[in-house]
Amino acid sequence: MSVAAAAPRRKVTRRLLVGQPEMGVPETRQAAFLLEVVSALFVVFALVLMLSSTSVISTADYGSGLALFERQIIWTIIGLIAFVVTSRIDLSLVRRLAPLLIAFIIASLIVVVVAGKSAGGSSRWIGVSFFRFQPTEFAKLFFAIFAADFIAIRERTRHPVTKLVLPLGAFFGLSALLIMIQPDLGSTIMITLIFLTVLFGAGLDRSIFVRVTVILTGAGLLAILAASYRRQRFLSFISPLSHETTTGYQLAQSLFALGSGHLTGTGFGASSATWGFLPNAQTDFIFAVIGNQYGYVGALVVMVGFVVLGVAGMRIALRAEDRFSSLLALAITSWIVGQAIINIGGVISVMPETGIPLPFLSFGGSSLIAVLSAVGLLVNIAHHARSRTEPNIRLHEHIDRLTEAVFHTPDARSGRR
Repeated sequence: MSVAAAAPRRKVTRRLLVGQPEMGVPETRQAAFLLEVVSALFVVFALVLMLSSTSVISTADYGSGLALFERQIIWTIIGLIAFVVTSRIDLSLVRRLAPLLIAFIIASLIVVVVAGKSAGGSSRWIGVSFFRFQPTEFAKLFFAIFAADFIAIRERTRHPVTKLVLPLGAFFGLSALLIMIQPDLGSTIMITLIFLTVLFGAGLDRSIFVRVTVILTGAGLLAILAASYRRQRFLSFISPLSHETTTGYQLAQSLFALGSGHLTGTGFGASSATWGFLPNAQTDFIFAVIGNQYGYVGALVVMVGFVVLGVAGMRIALRAEDRFSSLLALAITSWIVGQAIINIGGVISVMPETGIPLPFLSFGGSSLIAVLSAVGLLVNIAHHARSRTEPNIRLHEHIDRLTEAVFHTPDARSGRR
């Protein structure tokens, strides 16, 4: 049975933006409010951090102590505009665009590999001068949208491996490979987390899910061992102080910064970590700056904020009646909270440092805009928890034909919700 014949077509009103009527259940409306409050506090706190942590590097690189802070303000404004748009856009439109979004991001990742802008030994940017963006950051969101749509229309298939895992895995594998080539192991881990999360949310047979997880875990370990700098970083994580003058220097400085903050911190702008002692203090290691300036109390408040965000996101995912919306909310929540856990875990040396930013709080435009866009979609889903979405049937039929040609499998009965 083809995708188009899986369920009767319903008339879809083609809207671009929708309002925020009281369509969600009370629990999801409360969750949406929590998301908005936590996100707003994070955005404001991020600007405070940028003002207090970027003056030294900003002066050295741009001749002005406020240059990076001013950039962050611009990115914040763009991110808030993206939040408003995604919180009001018709979710059916988002779903119909899903196949095009994954095609766009794969093309962008190819451009990065071929002609991307390099920094710190990695090629991750497209654009010129200030107007640059990292496709990798948007790949997480776009893949989450595509994966949720892909599974929602096929999860009733009688052949989950050949009709769901393998074709979706092909899109995931290509995206992950292009990200890994940059190289960017941290973002590869995040897109892997999104892939496994949506498979779990689809209710995939446990044995299949375990096999997929084991295969991807093994591939990740091989990727770490295959490159000498990744092996050295792993060894530094195990014993950072034993390598504090070489590969463990950054992590050792991070621990010193956290420890010297004590209970309440050194205060605004008084962190020695921002004076050049801690590399990437305003990006990957912003949590160390938080612990240094605002102490264990400030660090704990940030972690509680991500816990609240995670609880709110999971509540939305569980209460959404539309399968696409539920899977998308699950994927977005797992991505944002998972990335925060991995970033903080690397900074405090309970996990290997992967070089991924702390959502909302790290310096950078692409990550902030992508995360605020994702939170906007969560709020949108919360306010429309009882609404139904429609996929792009024609594009999915093309994907199915391509899948059958590649994997040589007969069409299987599928369903959509």
